[in-house]
Amino acid sequence: MTFQPEDAIPIALDLLADSYRQRGRQMSAFLTHLIKVGWVEQCSFRQRNNDFALRTAHDRQSFLEYMERQFGNNWQTSLEQGETREAFLTQHLISPLPGHIHSRVVNAIWGEHSKKQAATPSGIATRDSELIQLRTRMECQLNFAGKIINCRNEMAFSDAVIINETALGKLQSIQCEAPINIITVENAGAWQHLPLPENVIALFVPGNNQKLALKLLSFFPDYQWCHFGDLDQKGLDIASSLARAQNKPLKLLIPDWWNQYQPHFQLGIKQGKIAWRKDICPQSRKYAQHPFINALADDAKWMEQEAIVLDSRLLDEIRRLFDSDLPG
Repeated sequence: MTFQPEDAIPIALDLLADSYRQRGRQMSAFLTHLIKVGWVEQCSFRQRNNDFALRTAHDRQSFLEYMERQFGNNWQTSLEQGETREAFLTQHLISPLPGHIHSRVVNAIWGEHSKKQAATPSGIATRDSELIQLRTRMECQLNFAGKIINCRNEMAFSDAVIINETALGKLQSIQCEAPINIITVENAGAWQHLPLPENVIALFVPGNNQKLALKLLSFFPDYQWCHFGDLDQKGLDIASSLARAQNKPLKLLIPDWWNQYQPHFQLGIKQGKIAWRKDICPQSRKYAQHPFINALADDAKWMEQEAIVLDSRLLDEIRRLFDSDLPG
């Protein structure tokens, strides 16, 4: 197994000096290798910042020989003084650091890479540049610290109301005419083209990334809710998660005529996609026993929500769903 000198040598030097302290919960691949071959043992067992040390004098000698084979006889001085990651960052990072840093930047600088979660260093808070997106025809006013957004005006301009995470942190209240009906939508294409009855807000919730949507929903005092997503196991799981987070019964937009699309638009479950479970929807008997969902599961097929979003019957279907009192 090959490791980069800048990843391995600083750890090796600490181990030879006395012990190495792991920063955060994520263990480096090099340290994992040393534990696996038996040269290093863990000396503390905290949630983060644990200590590791070479086990015996024999392990120390074997480890020295390994480092020389991998990085040469002069490996202990091969890195320039001060060129450990921590020392390098101390010299080059801006000061003071921003009050909030994107999580991908934190991961890249203080972790292994941008897409692998790293422990956030002390004193640093993360805030991502995510967006909350909604569409509505109803009279609705978003009141921020120092700013008011009229949803009708925004819709007339861009057919959407888009708020970033920083702005959402300044939201103080929402004023909407009653009744308020909110439909969360799993995918961007379906959200963009979903027909909008009166008093309906279509809120884009990208999969399991629900943090901003749930924060916005907390500002509505009372509303009816349903979810529109793909008919697959992941889609049901996303909807169930949203229902639990809102403490509302699960309610899905599944038109009775959606099964007419099946012969033309059904898709097979490819490798890497979540397969149907035997208990497809434990949160709701109604949807666990839904004939169309079960037919798809039995055939190992699924349906994309985008396929039906331009159907002329969908507008009336949404009106009917919010007017009904069907139990979840």
